[in-house]
Amino acid sequence: MTDEYALLDIEDDIATITLNDPERLNPWSEPMREGVMNAVEEARENQPRCLVIEGAGDAFSAGGDVDQMRRMIDSAVAHERATEIEEEILPAIRAIVRFPGPVIAKIDGAAAGLGANLAIACDILLASERSFIMFAFTNVGVSVDGGTSGLLPK
Repeated sequence: MTDEYALLDIEDDIATITLNDPERLNPWSEPMREGVMNAVEEARENQPRCLVIEGAGDAFSAGGDVDQMRRMIDSAVAHERATEIEEEILPAIRAIVRFPGPVIAKIDGAAAGLGANLAIACDILLASERSFIMFAFTNVGVSVDGGTSGLLPK
């Protein structure tokens, strides 16, 4: 399957999802979430031995799509943001957590905010020397979301 924002490749019984918005450091946007959900479902149907998630370009994922968040702040209230997290972000994280085989995060560069959540939803994290994982929620004045409070202790 090829999706503009989440590329799926299955070779030698290994499924690889590549987050594919490298110019913007693979932000967790609505199209990215939909692409990841579709790719995880297709990978599940093919029953690979494992699933690898990686980012194209210089980052695994720099986190939430800041442009999308700005539009929400301008037009939404906190309840609508919580609903968006519950209906759009958490199902993608759950799909990764519930994947029937091992899921490996192949981290090169930043895994920040929601990108860090995506990484810690995986069973194994492999990181290059230039990689970092950052939970920056408090730096921007928000509480953790996307499953951090449950996934990080595990």
